[in-house]
Amino acid sequence: LKCACRMCRSTLPSSPSLMVASATVGELLPGASAYCRFVVRGAVRAARIIILESGPRQTVVATPAICTISSSGAWNESASNEGFQCTCSEPGVKCPLVFYSVATQAILEELSDALDFKSSQGNLVHPTKKGVLSLFYGEAGEQAERIQADFFGSAEHACFHEVKLATQSTLFLSNSVLLIPDLLTREECHALMDAAEVRIASEAFALASLETLEVDPGLQRLQVCYLSSEAQELSRSILHDRVLPFLEKQLPCVAEGLFGQASGLGDMAFSFSPKEPAVNRYEVGGEFKVHCDAYSVTVNVLLSDPGDFIGGGTAFWPQDVAGTEDVGDEMLLLRPRQGTGVLFNGSVMHSGRQVESGLRHLYVASFHLGDTR
Repeated sequence: LKCACRMCRSTLPSSPSLMVASATVGELLPGASAYCRFVVRGAVRAARIIILESGPRQTVVATPAICTISSSGAWNESASNEGFQCTCSEPGVKCPLVFYSVATQAILEELSDALDFKSSQGNLVHPTKKGVLSLFYGEAGEQAERIQADFFGSAEHACFHEVKLATQSTLFLSNSVLLIPDLLTREECHALMDAAEVRIASEAFALASLETLEVDPGLQRLQVCYLSSEAQELSRSILHDRVLPFLEKQLPCVAEGLFGQASGLGDMAFSFSPKEPAVNRYEVGGEFKVHCDAYSVTVNVLLSDPGDFIGGGTAFWPQDVAGTEDVGDEMLLLRPRQGTGVLFNGSVMHSGRQVESGLRHLYVASFHLGDTR
């Protein structure tokens, strides 16, 4: 994705313990040096950055060309000399660099083992502020590729991270998306994917396809109730043993507002969106059109391994967008890590972006909680 505006208004989540210490947007001045951990298809590269333009949500930065993305959508392993050639403080020396737009709160003050700017000969160099700014506003045409930052970083014990969709937001209830790291293990992700593939290959699925498939070509919705008993039990555990306790412990006020009680949620009865819980199976060209779920809570979990597909991701829009005809470009595209839980309320407009190659699996469950069972 290319940022068409000078300062893209979308955002990515960050870990509060990793933010630039006591930094405000105004302190991220053009030419300042900092660090960031970039993520491409699950692979992380930590690098030094130079600030170009900073905003409340996104900041445009320059970073070493070793962080160039290849045409396949993965890190380019041979890109150390590609990119824009920038003058350095060392006489007669230039270094290659690229421009990205990252979440402002994902910018770090310190970071060990980060990639640094180097000349084509591999020597450590220092790009000049004038050189970087001249390249961005000149040869680069103010274009910066939007890239995801590692918002979990070393904060392994962080319970969740919030992504705000608009300046005015309320935790979970308005313009807010929550990410729960490692809600599922890699093995659990594979268990659900394998169960879905077994169902796809079965004769019973072929006979029941009219009940279990969506009309959209390239998207198949495998209801968990038709999958193996192990998959059904895992789905029950995700919601009953993980998501509900999360709401009780981390968001008791939200739980109280949604369900009328902040504890004992496990004793309440689930009411699911039709054909859910499900494993959504996106083939090439598969996508889910812009919609709202209209349930109290939606849980999405990417099941696929990094590199299984190109494209995809979930796009979100602020809740003040009038309708699907008016969504425009004011959106946030999230491509979380495998096993990350993505939670949001039923009024958040979102879509599943088209898969360009490979196969993408996503666990999804939208639900209300009602009277005690």
